[in-house]
Amino acid sequence: MYRLLFAIFATALLTACGSVSSETHEKYTDIPEISVTMDARGIPDAAEDQPLFIEVNKDGKNVDTADVSVEVWNAAEDPSTSTTYSATRREDGIYVAPIDIEMTGLYLAKAHVSTGEIKATPLQYFMVGHLSANEFDLLEELVPGENNAVGGHH
Repeated sequence: MYRLLFAIFATALLTACGSVSSETHEKYTDIPEISVTMDARGIPDAAEDQPLFIEVNKDGKNVDTADVSVEVWNAAEDPSTSTTYSATRREDGIYVAPIDIEMTGLYLAKAHVSTGEIKATPLQYFMVGHLSANEFDLLEELVPGENNAVGGHH
């Protein structure tokens, strides 16, 4: 009998805790949504001052006052070998970081974006030129099953 009463009481308590109105939910989850997209299509070859574009949006609107930098390193190397580059605002919500690429291959870029109250650090890979067999294997580890048709350049 006591077990039945305890089970009913526990169920009622858990149900009451789980019922949140949409107003309460929005009140406690009113965190702005930030979107950071990196675009390395402007990096065709290994060279200095290659443009890495970073688009920053908050709640679907361009952010023109973000602090943006990006760490870049060859994927075959340790992340401690990364170089950090500052990005400057180019146009509405678009920032550009001129990065140095010493050789062709697979690279990782980690953006550091701060919009005041929110910080984001997305990581993305990009390719410059053709990949070696080892780099292609690294790419398979990063994104398994999605790179069957990867050629050399993005």
